Amino acid sequence: MNQRSFWVLAHRYAGLAIAFFLLIAGLTGALLAFNDEIDTALNPGLRLIDERPNETPLDALVLRERVGQQVPGAHFDYHPLHRDEGRTAALYAWRMEGPATSQAPVWYEIFADPYTGAVLGMRNRGAWVFDRVHFMPLVYQLHYALTIPYPWGMWLFGVVSFVWMFDCFVGAYLTFPRRRQGFFKGWKPAWLVKWSGSAYRINFDLHRAASLWLWGMLLMYAVSSVSLNLGHELYMPVLKRLVPTVDAHDKLPDLAANPVMQANMPWEQARARGRELMAAHAHRDGFTIEHEDSLFFERDHGAWRYAVRSSHDFSSDHGATSVYFSAQDAHGEEIVFEHPTIAPGNTFTSWLAALHTGKVFGLPYRLLVVVLGVVTALLCVTGVVIWLRKRQGRRLVSAERTTAQDRPSSRNVVAEDVA
Repeated sequence: MNQRSFWVLAHRYAGLAIAFFLLIAGLTGALLAFNDEIDTALNPGLRLIDERPNETPLDALVLRERVGQQVPGAHFDYHPLHRDEGRTAALYAWRMEGPATSQAPVWYEIFADPYTGAVLGMRNRGAWVFDRVHFMPLVYQLHYALTIPYPWGMWLFGVVSFVWMFDCFVGAYLTFPRRRQGFFKGWKPAWLVKWSGSAYRINFDLHRAASLWLWGMLLMYAVSSVSLNLGHELYMPVLKRLVPTVDAHDKLPDLAANPVMQANMPWEQARARGRELMAAHAHRDGFTIEHEDSLFFERDHGAWRYAVRSSHDFSSDHGATSVYFSAQDAHGEEIVFEHPTIAPGNTFTSWLAALHTGKVFGLPYRLLVVVLGVVTALLCVTGVVIWLRKRQGRRLVSAERTTAQDRPSSRNVVAEDVA
């Protein structure tokens, strides 16, 4: 077996191994590019509300208390501190459910009237329910974990993404012409589709040409998927060896085996402490705060995370300028501060996440994300068709060699198709 034959086999079996997963990821990713718009269109009663100029919306933490009174047993570890105009308040909670001997946490998204705190509706974020309320959360679960329980689904898709990243380079290599002389002239046909050819030829050309034209974006999605699904297991350890990177989790205590169930201060005091620490960083580092984003009681780290949207943030998603402080000591000692561009590794990772989720460059880029999702699914289908066609051809060649040695012309025709 020569070198090229080896890489042909590697590309074939790597592609077959990940085809189903990338098909799902591509189609769901195309929908998630417009997640908010689709979810709002499906559930306007949960997502939209008329603003009331003569009324003042409830303070975020007062709203939290009122909603908590209506949802018995709910724990609100993560709480948004900012709401877009015309939107209901979205809160996230978990509570233990099931038989007394085998209870498990169930995660909910709760929608409330921002002026009164009245609960308008809620949905189970992990439920396999195919209705308009649960449709987009289900799409999201399929996209990053195939709805397989945490962490196994994330790890599975992380491994798939790593194989995909490797296969991007192998696939590109296989498009190179075999002759070194006249490389670019010989490579030109790989970028084109011969629409006048047979159905098989068009399918093959689509698979090869689409991969080449969008190769950089496909590779970016593969790498960003590794960062999102295998961040602490693989991506961050490698990144920190290559470029300077601030990883907050290096300084946060690991209390997963014995999480903190009772914080050191009430939420109002924690928000005040977060504001104090963030204001000090803004004054010292010279950045501006646009608005508060969220407050998070991280039980597994025994810490509070107070986040804002600042001049350091470039993604149109939630603010990621964050300060972590203790949820165990008396006064909330600061643990670590980070923002999207605090170090080269953080800048690279932040751009990967923003590009992956379509949170930069506005509508044109989100439309490109849709195209990328559809193309990824197309590559999976065309790749499997190529494999099936060549598999059929190899079987025909094998059968004719053993039963019809006197028909060389037919063998040559089939062999040429397989090559």
